[in-house]
This record gives sequence, C-alpha cells and structure tokens, in this order.
Amino acid sequence: MISLSAVIPAYNEEDNVGEMIEALAATLEPITADYEIVVVDDGSRDRTALVMSEYASRYPRVRLVRHDINQGYGAAVLTGLTTSVKDWIFFTDADRQFDLNEVHRLLSLAHGTDLIVGYRAPRRDPFTRRLNGWGWSTLVNTLFGYTARDIDCAFKLIRREVVANIQHRIVSRGRLSAPSFSCSPGEPVIVSPKCRWPVIGPELQASRRARGSASFCAHFAS
Repeated sequence: MISLSAVIPAYNEEDNVGEMIEALAATLEPITADYEIVVVDDGSRDRTALVMSEYASRYPRVRLVRHDINQGYGAAVLTGLTTSVKDWIFFTDADRQFDLNEVHRLLSLAHGTDLIVGYRAPRRDPFTRRLNGWGWSTLVNTLFGYTARDIDCAFKLIRREVVANIQHRIVSRGRLSAPSFSCSPGEPVIVSPKCRWPVIGPELQASRRARGSASFCAHFAS
C-alpha cells in the first residue's frame, strides 16, 4: 500500500479550497488508506483559513498548516513538503486546474523513479502567464541544463526522501530558491539531470482556474 501526502498551498482561495479538499479525498480514498492532505494557508486575507478548518473537522485526514503572514508561494510549498510525513508527496495547487484522477498516471510511473513532473498540454493560462512561464523555463534550462518539460506545472509526485535530503540546503524561502531547486518559481525541489534522482513526467490536460485569480504572483512582484 502506498503511503501518500497530498500538499496544497493556498492563498486567498476561499472559493476553491473546500471543493479541492473534497475532490482530493474522493480521489485518494480508493487508492490508499494511508494518506494525509496537508493544506498550507499562506497568511490569506479572506476566509481561506476558516473554510479549511470547517473541512478539516469533517475530514480527519486533513492537516492544516498556517503562516501568520503571507510569505509567498515558495515558502508555502516548502512548508507543505517539509511537514509531510508519508513516503510519497503529491503536490498540486488549490485552483483546481487539473483532473485529480490523473494522479493515477503519476503513481504508475513511481517505480524506480523519485520525481515525476507532469506537463500541461496545452497550457491554458492567460497569455502573459504563458509568456512568463516560457521565459522562466528557458532561463532555468539554459543555466542548469534541461530540467523538466514544464517546470511550472503544479502536478508532481516526489519521494519524501528527496525532500529530506535537500531541505537543509535551502537558504531561500521565496523566488530566489527556484534556479537551484527548480520545479517552478520558488519551488524548492532539485530536478536537474545532474542530480542523482530520476525525473520523468506524463502529459496532463489542464483547464483554467475554477474560480478567482492567481494571487501568489502578486507577492513576488512586491
């Protein structure tokens, strides 16, 4: 039986986080009885924390982690990864862009692999976000060699051993951690082929955000 932590960073996601918890629980229950859902509230200014608490009272496998102030996407992801306790960590965003059933495809690739990074085909974000993503991917792959086809894709499966082995090397909790730990901007996970951890990834269907607008990026711009 696989041991699985599902990590969701959330900032001002009151419209999405409840349904996301429900969907994740429904997806993971048939897969394994040994799972947890770790939701990191990055100092949200809306009702995200209240909604999370309400759902946690109904779903005993949900564990809430809160930042008192908004620290940014990288910090929220890092907190989620490093506080997870299961053998594998499934990471995705709270905006419900992905079909969670595709986690089966990631799990099917886990044998002999330590990091599975999905890629969106096609990516359905607004043009400016796609342009920024292309520029970021080009920069990272130019500086560090090919890392992953879609380093911004928030649909990943990571062996917890990888996180445990590198977390002491992380000196930044924000965007600057990305080039050396590059899955996507601010995500503290090494995916360079120069490292010893095998990396593969399947094609995923992605839609636009279910509700609301992206807000972590506003923090990076400040």
